[in-house]
Amino acid sequence: ERLREDFLATREDPDVVRDRQALIDAAASEFEVELDGDDWSDHILQMDEMLVAIVGGSREILEALDDAPLPDEALDVSGLPADIVERVCRISALADGAIDALYPDVELRTACRRFTAKVAAADPVIFRRKGADDTAAAALVWIVAKANEAIGYYGFPAVGDLMAHFGRSGSPSGRAHPMLTAAGAAQSIYHMPALGDTRLLTSRMRRLVADRWDRLG
Repeated sequence: ERLREDFLATREDPDVVRDRQALIDAAASEFEVELDGDDWSDHILQMDEMLVAIVGGSREILEALDDAPLPDEALDVSGLPADIVERVCRISALADGAIDALYPDVELRTACRRFTAKVAAADPVIFRRKGADDTAAAALVWIVAKANEAIGYYGFPAVGDLMAHFGRSGSPSGRAHPMLTAAGAAQSIYHMPALGDTRLLTSRMRRLVADRWDRLG
């Protein structure tokens, strides 16, 4: 626990992210790894569990997964405690600005707004604690982008780009931890958060998940 902050920062260091991705890419595809017997069975089981966790714990959801684009949807603060609404809106607006500047992607912005509302409803205390609004916004963007394989991957912004947008350095993972806990997220075998909600997945990510599920079948 004493080393958690340093560990989380190191895990998201751009050099570490790059090296980790290189190791994943070296296998060409997680579905084309040469494995035999029990190793292959374990690999399939892990992938199956990961995909189920990503969409919310049901193989039926995977079977019915579509790739309809998420709409351009406003932040929904209905039902949130009145004392946090202003701050939730302020932080969400900062997250919107980061997504618009770094991507831009309407679907990712909608997913981030939905995730923000979900976290606020599940644990309002997160938005009552002292802390900079911009680091909270960075954490929200980081979570949703990471869950959609849209940060630190080839062709997408790096964690450093996200933090630089807010004039900061380091990693938002420490600030993100209580948000992930509030949302009931799981950690996948590829170190990405499995948010367990297809409403938080872009059409691109849902296509990737569906394709991986088909290959497993």
